Amino acid sequence: MRATVLPISLTLSLFLLITQALAQETSSLTDGNQDPHAIVNDVVKPGTEVDIDEDQDDVYEAVKNGKIRPFSELYDEVESDLYGRIIKVELEENDGEWIYELKIIHDGTIVQAQYAAATLEMRLLKGHNLKNVLKSATLTVESP
Repeated sequence: MRATVLPISLTLSLFLLITQALAQETSSLTDGNQDPHAIVNDVVKPGTEVDIDEDQDDVYEAVKNGKIRPFSELYDEVESDLYGRIIKVELEENDGEWIYELKIIHDGTIVQAQYAAATLEMRLLKGHNLKNVLKSATLTVESP
């Protein structure tokens, strides 16, 4: 079975620009020509849709203050924790904490995961056959 490739959201450029700005330790907004919402994505993964509905200034400030890690680091963490391919990433702020919400497909099953954006700690994993998705025995699955 072949998975359908989803269109890549235009907000992918957000991750790239934020990571570049932080690496240079300068504000990329000083010239007034760049979209602050276009500063988070430093890697483009084909077939991965990225959705960031939060205010661009809030996202920029959260990245500057270490509350959001770049997508490339999230992707590396997910690859070390789980089998499958990320098909959707949402970045949301919930009660003062930034959360990456993911949809991952593995063997035809879609699972949902949440990672803290600041620490990249997995907070939630739900779906069917979760033991088949986990790479490490040290990660635990909580039954509903």
